[in-house]
Amino acid sequence: SHTPLMRDAAERLRTAIESMGWQMPDRTVIHNVDAQAKPGIADIQQALVEQLYMPVQWTQCTQAMAAAGVRHAVECGPGKVLSGLIKRIDKSVSTYTLSTPDDWQAASEQAFS
Repeated sequence: SHTPLMRDAAERLRTAIESMGWQMPDRTVIHNVDAQAKPGIADIQQALVEQLYMPVQWTQCTQAMAAAGVRHAVECGPGKVLSGLIKRIDKSVSTYTLSTPDDWQAASEQAFS
C-alpha cells in the first residue's frame, strides 16, 4: 500500500466502496492521506481510495489528533512501531499496544485509572 503501484487496485476498491451503503461516522476520522477529517460520504470514500496509492501523512495525522484532544492511542497487533512514532511526535499522547487479549484489560486499567 501507499505506493503509485496500487493505483489499479485503488480503482477496484473504489468500485467496491461505491456499491456499499454508507453512513457518516459518529466520531471524527482523520484520514492518513491528508491528515484531515472529511465532511461527507463521497469525501471519505475518495480518501480511502487515495490512501492505497498516496503516502501516509503520519506526523500530520498524529498532530491533528492531538490538536483535536486525543490523549490515548491504541496500537493493535504485534510490535510498538506506531506507538513509538506517536511518542516522538507528541509526548502528551499516551500509547497502548494490544498484542494479546490480555493486553486490552491492562490498557483499559492504565488509561482509565
